[in-house]
Amino acid sequence: MVEERPGPGRTDPTDDELEQLMRAGLAERAGQVDTDVPVPVNRSRSRRWVLPAAVAAAVGILVVGALVVPDGNVPVPPSDDRTRVANPPAPSDWRWESWHGVQVSVPPDWGWGGAPSPPEEFGESARSGNLYDCGMAAYRSADGKPVQDAALPYVGRPIMMTDACSVVHDQDLPQPTAPYAWLGASLEPGTRDLGGGWQQTTVKVGGSTVTVATKDDALRERILSTARANPGTDCEAELGERTVSDFTVDDPTGMSVCAYRRTEGSNGFPLQYATEVDAASTRTFLAAIDSAPKLQCIDSYTDEWVVLRIHGKEGKTQVVLVDTGDCIGIHAAKGTAELNVATTSPWAVDGIPAYVIGPRDTSEVPGLSDYFRGILG
Repeated sequence: MVEERPGPGRTDPTDDELEQLMRAGLAERAGQVDTDVPVPVNRSRSRRWVLPAAVAAAVGILVVGALVVPDGNVPVPPSDDRTRVANPPAPSDWRWESWHGVQVSVPPDWGWGGAPSPPEEFGESARSGNLYDCGMAAYRSADGKPVQDAALPYVGRPIMMTDACSVVHDQDLPQPTAPYAWLGASLEPGTRDLGGGWQQTTVKVGGSTVTVATKDDALRERILSTARANPGTDCEAELGERTVSDFTVDDPTGMSVCAYRRTEGSNGFPLQYATEVDAASTRTFLAAIDSAPKLQCIDSYTDEWVVLRIHGKEGKTQVVLVDTGDCIGIHAAKGTAELNVATTSPWAVDGIPAYVIGPRDTSEVPGLSDYFRGILG
């Protein structure tokens, strides 16, 4: 657009003249809009967020400036596609975080914790507007150590970190004390001013959501720009057939750790968390299950599985299943190995202790509880 400036002998138009010109232009251009053409819109709960297609097409003006929100914590319109922001790629030392069908990259020193849980998990209607805070803070540090630190940046999932839950209305989220990225939070797309310089933005990706809150606009946009559908790890977004390989990889190059948990009211097992283990740890694991006591198990019915995909040369992958709830053990080609510290420590790393529930009784296996979240209540 070329800006027209007053020429010699001309005077600037008055405010009334500008308003009349703009109204006329809007009326003329609105009449040219084909309102029968469907326009994809990420709809929110409040129609105040959505600009009608005819008016949006007619205006054609980019407004640059600050949006003043009187009450602070009120959503404002999302951009058309925040994943297209022209940010530089994430630094090579950032790590990938996976949840259901979405993945996002975050700084390596962020911990792991909770995100607001939806009302359906507590017997309420989705229209109640309530969310549940069951640990919206870091509960594991970046090195996997247990913490409960509201001042530590973290990645959160709607998984209960504690059973001491409190109700939070989705329009009244608390002001953060540290940056966070929430995966799967039941929030509408858009940006909220949480006060004190904190801005929270939610986007929909891969059938789920990514929510980032920081005081640093560049950091927030950089994280959101990495969000993508379908996990980029070797872990499927939902666990399919649960079978183990009938062979063993002799010279492993590494291992993918994929944690799945049954969803409420469904037999599906969506991905909760994924990480990678190096070749040395993978060899240690294979040696441990070879020497571990073997168990006799029947068919297992459990709410949680950890799938270990052991990679070999020439694209060969061995699949091993871990059951921590029913037929407790590691199901592999050579039988079911006992779940103990030696067979667990090589793969229960990073965020696994934050999200995977361990066996109900670990009293006879000293140290095993350190590698799992534990049962609440």
